[in-house]
Amino acid sequence: MSEESRFFGQFGSGGSSGGGGGSTVMGGVFGISSASGEYTYYATIQLALASASSGDVIEQFANVSVSTGTSVTLVDGVTWNMNGYEYKNTSTSVFDMLDIPTNTTVNFTFLNGKQTRTTGGSSGGKLLETGNYTTSKVEAYGVTFENVEGQSLGGKSELIGGIF
Repeated sequence: MSEESRFFGQFGSGGSSGGGGGSTVMGGVFGISSASGEYTYYATIQLALASASSGDVIEQFANVSVSTGTSVTLVDGVTWNMNGYEYKNTSTSVFDMLDIPTNTTVNFTFLNGKQTRTTGGSSGGKLLETGNYTTSKVEAYGVTFENVEGQSLGGKSELIGGIF
């Protein structure tokens, strides 16, 4: 089955809740497949992560650009398959773009894509904050993390793979 045949609905352009400047899938840019292969779609990665359970894979179906200073809190045991797309945050707010909360053990996997933060400055937060638990682990295969200004990585967790 080709990648395109998994989509229900139609493609559009723009869309503030989904892609904000790229193509979006009607019903959401992110999806979690059920055991029968049917997707539930989500407009934001935050909504997808809030619905995800350990063992779930969140699929990204288009480039996403957001401008809000809201952290993406990573969920234990979940994989984010970016499918070659980019997730970009352009907010000038002080915040950590991707976050493992303090005093929390999380094992999270990123696959095939690019995470970009375009602003921040030296005290403007980090692209990836992994918390203070050395028992947490972030694995990144085929993923580039790019922070145009400021820190890319903070915390004490184990990091496997990825290009920073």
